[in-house]
Amino acid sequence: MPTCVRCGKCCTALHLLTVEAQDVARWRHEGREDILRRVGETPDPGEEGGTVHEVWLSPRADGGGSGGGDDGHCPWLRRTPDGLAACAIHETKPARCRDYPAGCEQARRIGCMALP
Repeated sequence: MPTCVRCGKCCTALHLLTVEAQDVARWRHEGREDILRRVGETPDPGEEGGTVHEVWLSPRADGGGSGGGDDGHCPWLRRTPDGLAACAIHETKPARCRDYPAGCEQARRIGCMALP
């Protein structure tokens, strides 16, 4: 499994993502309206009654997701003074982000500098 070197490629190269319902439920429980404003919910065409949770959408004035990202980068990406990537929602980031990368090949595809 690659070791993160905080290059930030995952936050800049991976654009609109989807998250699990458990992530959304956790954010609701935590009262994280700042995160929820960037989540859109649409019907899942592959699952009757299911929902797709698209994330990092630009927030609308009414607090919902707009359907388009600001610049394509994760809005929670921050840079430390020494240029390393940092996640502003690290303590509650989605499972997809916590589990990234799944392996060296996935990391290499986006130019991630993670070390095996």
